[in-house]
Amino acid sequence: MDDWAHDEDLCDLSYTETNLPDEARELEKELRQITKEKNEAVCAEDFEKAGELRDQEMDLKTQSSTLVDKNKEMSISITNEFYTHIYTCYN
Repeated sequence: MDDWAHDEDLCDLSYTETNLPDEARELEKELRQITKEKNEAVCAEDFEKAGELRDQEMDLKTQSSTLVDKNKEMSISITNEFYTHIYTCYN
C-alpha cells in the first residue's frame, strides 16, 4: 500500500500554467497588451477606443478560457487513465 501512495505522489500531473498550449500563451500575451492599451485609452478619456479594446479583451479572454478548459480536460483524462493503469498494476 505504501508503494501505491508513493507512486501517486510522484506521478501527480496537476495542472499548472506550464501546461498551457502555446496558442493560449500567445492569447494571454496579446490580452495583456490590449488591457494596457485599454487602460491608457481610459486615462486619455478616449472612451470609444477603450470600449473597442474592452470588446477585444473580452473576446480574447473567452478564446483563452476555451483553450485552457480543453487542455485541462485532456490533462484530467490522461491523469485518470494513468492512475487507472497504476492501480491495476498494483492490484
